[in-house]
Amino acid sequence: MALAASRAPVTPDARLAELRAVLATAEQPVPVPPKIVRLRADVSESVRQMADRRLTGAQDLVWALINSPEFLFNH
Repeated sequence: MALAASRAPVTPDARLAELRAVLATAEQPVPVPPKIVRLRADVSESVRQMADRRLTGAQDLVWALINSPEFLFNH
């Protein structure tokens, strides 16, 4: 009788099942917010611009000249 009882499957623990469910939820990937995606893109663009400072300076100067009121008035 004791031998047959020892071979019977063990009933699952309720707390263990609950912890497995929590673990399954925690293992799901977290979506990246759009603001973080945009921030990462901006940082990579800034790194690229810092590598070529002269080009970035020239682009900034041209942008400032094109958007000045004197340039817009004359063209």
